[in-house]
Amino acid sequence: MDEDPHPGSGDRATARPAAAVARLLERIPGRARPAIGAAVVAVLLIVSAVLLFGGGEEDGNEAAKPTRSTEPLLPPGVKCVGQGCTGKDPEDMGCGDDRAETTADAMVGTVYIEVRYSEVCRAAWARIAQAGPGDAVRITRSGQDGPSGHGQTGRAGANGGGYTRMLAVQTSAEAKACATLVNGETGCTRPTPRP
Repeated sequence: MDEDPHPGSGDRATARPAAAVARLLERIPGRARPAIGAAVVAVLLIVSAVLLFGGGEEDGNEAAKPTRSTEPLLPPGVKCVGQGCTGKDPEDMGCGDDRAETTADAMVGTVYIEVRYSEVCRAAWARIAQAGPGDAVRITRSGQDGPSGHGQTGRAGANGGGYTRMLAVQTSAEAKACATLVNGETGCTRPTPRP
């Protein structure tokens, strides 16, 4: 066990401020001495507490540090992002309307299909219009080409329109929509030219 090369140095360091305070108090008139002495002691206690307990960051106290969430901050009304959106309705999750854009489209016969992509939700879905009841549209990711690839499927209703549930994608270029019509005709989207 190492010995302190300056035994008692801690006591001397503590005694110096106390001696200085005592000398200061001797110079103050008698009536003011107790009030000023109490103020000086209070200041010394505060400084000691700050030095002793510190801010907690230098001593590696992890509990004192705020934690950061890995979840992204979403705009009001948006209820999912990325994988959390897969299989969910884009309108219900707040990903549609002005938060989405058409990034690819095509005509399959007289039927219009498109890829809708929401950057804030990092998800895409397919939409079909001018279709007959039972005509289907499917959204897939890159590498899953064609109407039978893994993804989400939607069918046109009586009004000739419909859409799929969402599929998580990092970029709009990963998403492709393909239609399979009841007459057997098929076709897939191509990226929409950017202005």
